[in-house]
Amino acid sequence: MKPRPIAILWPDEQNFARFREVCGDIQSQTLNAYLAAIAVDIKAKESRGIIFERIEFDPDDLLAFAKAAGFDRAVSQVRAGFAVTLQQKRHRTD
Repeated sequence: MKPRPIAILWPDEQNFARFREVCGDIQSQTLNAYLAAIAVDIKAKESRGIIFERIEFDPDDLLAFAKAAGFDRAVSQVRAGFAVTLQQKRHRTD
């Protein structure tokens, strides 16, 4: 069985500012700076054969997911759980 890629939330220019607001722990001021900051880790893991699936999302849905899980902000563990949830929905076969 082929392993499932690791789901990672992938913000865009339109939602990056809101993404930063709902997370509260994103230090990068711009999308490009954020992507550059995570690129080193992603590339290192991809070079070892780990595959990532970039997941588009709505930051307000992320915040709702966080609040439903008892968090005020979308901390990293919430973001990871939300990414997996969206990935599962994307690949669901009914």
